[in-house]
Amino acid sequence: MNRDSVKVKNKGNIDYSKSLKQVFDNKKFRAICAQVIVKGMKDGINKGQDIKGQKFKRLRASTVRQKRKKGYNSPSKPLVAKGIMRKLPPVINKADHAEINVAKSRADIAGFHNEGTPKMPKREWFGVT
Repeated sequence: MNRDSVKVKNKGNIDYSKSLKQVFDNKKFRAICAQVIVKGMKDGINKGQDIKGQKFKRLRASTVRQKRKKGYNSPSKPLVAKGIMRKLPPVINKADHAEINVAKSRADIAGFHNEGTPKMPKREWFGVT
């Protein structure tokens, strides 16, 4: 046996496809994965980056002025005004899937940012890469 080879002992018959199915069909596993995704989205907002790690497009000067006039702490930071976008509701763990949603009060604006509009550049912050 050369030094690059690995010796593996098979201890019984293992149905790996069944074992993987048990892992991925596990409700707790799905919830943990969803929570990791939520953390990634929140971290992206805090860093000013989209889900692909690219910097958000800058806010227009008029938007910054409006946010400054309203007294927001970070008027030049996209997706940050009152902090509602960062406060994603808890993961909803269903029988066969986990759901991640935006706060209902911000669902429309979240979609506009994520998809972009004729007057607002796309800032993909919600999703998985």
